[in-house]
Amino acid sequence: LYVGLEDVVTLTDWLNVVVGASYNQRENILAQEYGTHYLIGARNTLYDFPTGSDNAFDFKGGLVFKPLENHQITLSASKRSRFASQKERYSERLGAAIPNPDLKSEYARVYDLTYTGRILNNKLQYEVSGFINEVKDAIYAKPVEIRAGVLRSQNINIANATYRGVEAALSYSPNQYLTVGGHYSFIEMKDQSDDNDEKFTDIPAFKLVGFATFSIPQLKTALHLNTETSAKR
Repeated sequence: LYVGLEDVVTLTDWLNVVVGASYNQRENILAQEYGTHYLIGARNTLYDFPTGSDNAFDFKGGLVFKPLENHQITLSASKRSRFASQKERYSERLGAAIPNPDLKSEYARVYDLTYTGRILNNKLQYEVSGFINEVKDAIYAKPVEIRAGVLRSQNINIANATYRGVEAALSYSPNQYLTVGGHYSFIEMKDQSDDNDEKFTDIPAFKLVGFATFSIPQLKTALHLNTETSAKR
């Protein structure tokens, strides 16, 4: 269940205020698995997982500046939630993970500053963004044991984590047939819990994406080429 409301207030020709709020609720009705029981090790059995429910109230606020035509600066702050997915809670990942049905959702205070612009008759578009996410109950894949020579992990919630990063994007469309561009992102993640210092391993420190799209509008046809390079995980 999701209910949300957003309003954009126009103060002047160059300044808007955006406010919003939402309520989210999830309730699991049934979760079963057939195979080896993840707790007692019994084989070839049909067993039930705990189900559980979750809910969250989120909100946001922001300022949108338009100092020049085709240029925009956005400053925003929000509280966001991300429910743990079914895969994160229940999947054994082909024997490489231990389920955690009691995994809680992540909650974050998000601060973002973004500048976007268009020049050369809107043929060239660029964007630069910086953000800080203060996450509570961050979901972390923690190595917990080795079975049959395979390191197994389990998704757990750690108390607090801070994500900081910058992003930059550029795209150029000289005509209706071609668009080329790229996107770079850098993110630093740190566990802020007092009792441990976990090292995040699932997201690279930086990622670079390049793309080219060749279009034939008359035939409603396009060819998209994409390449991605990232730091080690």
